[in-house]
Amino acid sequence: MDNYGAGGIGASIIAFLGLIYTAFNHKKIRSKCCGREVSASIDIEPSSPEKKQDKEKDDIQSNQH
Repeated sequence: MDNYGAGGIGASIIAFLGLIYTAFNHKKIRSKCCGREVSASIDIEPSSPEKKQDKEKDDIQSNQH
């Protein structure tokens, strides 16, 4: 039995989602219809905070030595 089909389908889905992400990230959409102007922007940011504490900890340890 060929088990590579599921892996190929999964890789295709991930590649497709990556293309959508790069196409729409940091974009602004404007529309004017019937005298109304509608504006929307799409910004995708990482949900996890930056590791700022690790940098501060490394700076403190390097200053103590």
